[in-house]
Amino acid sequence: MGKRVGILLMRHLLEAVRQRKVEIADSEPHWLTSEQYRELDDGRIEFRPTSAPDLTTYAREQSFRPVGMVVLDDQDGCRTFVDECALPKDDHEFALRIFHTHAYFWFIHVTSLGENRERS
Repeated sequence: MGKRVGILLMRHLLEAVRQRKVEIADSEPHWLTSEQYRELDDGRIEFRPTSAPDLTTYAREQSFRPVGMVVLDDQDGCRTFVDECALPKDDHEFALRIFHTHAYFWFIHVTSLGENRERS
């Protein structure tokens, strides 16, 4: 598999937190090319929106907001990085749970379904 880096776009996160329902939030995963992100010295991953103009335009037009990054690789497994500014302060823990639920669904569950289908 190597390393794959994705970004999770979300909308309706504040409403999901307000109603305390994970399913209210809407999300979309997008795999990034190596030009669309950079690895920082401390191991974090940073999205480079200027290198992904189509994705940033799409997100803006569809009212999505980049909330966090997901890194999948053979060596470290799955790592997530969340833009803390994208999470509401009043119920930060629940918002983080919503992010991780959506990230797991798109980047782990759905990805593994595709891999299993390819092996069949």
